[in-house]
Amino acid sequence: MASQPRINSSLVIAIRMAKMTRSNAASGPPKPYYSVLNQNKPDKAYTTERAKKTGKANACSGKIFVTVAPDHFGPILAENDSERGMGVLVGETWEDRLECRQWGAHLPHVAGICGQSDYGAQSVALSGGYEDNEDHGEWFLYTGSGGRDLSGNKRTNKTQSFDQKFDKSNEALRVSCKKGYPVRVVRYTVMALYMITSLSHKEKRSAYAPEKGVRYDGVYRIEKCWRKPGIQGYKVCRYLFVRCDNDPAPWTSDENGDRPRSLPTIKELKDATDVTERKAPPSWDYDEEKACWIWKVPPPESRKQTDRIDAGDGTKPRIVRRKTQMMSNPQVNRELMSVIESLQRQTKEMEENAVLEEEMLNKDDENGDKEEDKDNKSEMEVKDVSSEANEDIKGSDETEVIAKPSPKANKKRKVESQDQKQEGLAEARWQ
Repeated sequence: MASQPRINSSLVIAIRMAKMTRSNAASGPPKPYYSVLNQNKPDKAYTTERAKKTGKANACSGKIFVTVAPDHFGPILAENDSERGMGVLVGETWEDRLECRQWGAHLPHVAGICGQSDYGAQSVALSGGYEDNEDHGEWFLYTGSGGRDLSGNKRTNKTQSFDQKFDKSNEALRVSCKKGYPVRVVRYTVMALYMITSLSHKEKRSAYAPEKGVRYDGVYRIEKCWRKPGIQGYKVCRYLFVRCDNDPAPWTSDENGDRPRSLPTIKELKDATDVTERKAPPSWDYDEEKACWIWKVPPPESRKQTDRIDAGDGTKPRIVRRKTQMMSNPQVNRELMSVIESLQRQTKEMEENAVLEEEMLNKDDENGDKEEDKDNKSEMEVKDVSSEANEDIKGSDETEVIAKPSPKANKKRKVESQDQKQEGLAEARWQ
């Protein structure tokens, strides 16, 4: 357990939740928390009554218009567009990141990478947030996340203070590189992020970024990834993205999409470490017969399925809600469930014991009252019996006093009899 802090933290959370339920039961009913179903959300981002900041700092995303899972790879096709039946088109522009989320192109409000370390990355947002980024349109060099202290009020800190590593979202990009998954790319200006966060500094804007808003630029494939010393001296994770979409780029006048192209020469690879290149054939590749990019290997199955219901006519499915997925480690799940069950058993036993103790106290009180009544009755009976006995004793004493002569009378009688005897003897002598 000590060697796996993630398990420990999960257990701590479970224990705290169990204790909270116990304390809530003792303190009163819990506070209600309401969730809004997707079909009941407005078409635009909205602010709830709990928001503490003005604008869209605490805004909630509006209705999700596409019927794809949150971990969907590749383009969003027309079959997933229940509103327009067109899908998400290359070059489509939205007002901000919240509206971009509603169409599934890039789900995080602020984070630049959408992905899971053991599953892969689905999309990235390119804004020039790192000085090391290089954007050449059809290909670009992307810098991973991390290496900066964003704690407290340092959310806009641009100074790197430690090395980046291939973990979390950086590892998700590396998984997509090894598997050859297509990654959706959106470009946006800093103003689109400024509407959500408190960014106030000027960013270096790419020549391929839109003038305003957030734009979907199609899918790219990560061909290589590595680590190298960054401009600020700390190591950064670097990724080579190359465009591989069936639709032309928004900044070109071409009518056809991309075709396989040779990789550019990257000078910084000379000093790079931890270089990763794909060895197996990519999952998303160009088919010469069909003259388009297709899935050569079936895309990974979604681990975050969506529940759907009909919109009324039975033809347009809508997303109701997304299921939250439990941790992928079954050992963690079993341990969590065992802890929760044991805590629930203990709580139930304590409640039952408390009820039994209360019942026992009530019974003891009743028995005590009954015993007091019995004692009172017995005392009354004893008193009655004793009074009767006393009266009998007094009557017998009086009869004895009347029947038996006193000792003085007996003595007097003896003296009189002796005197009579002496007189008789005297008379006899005289005669």
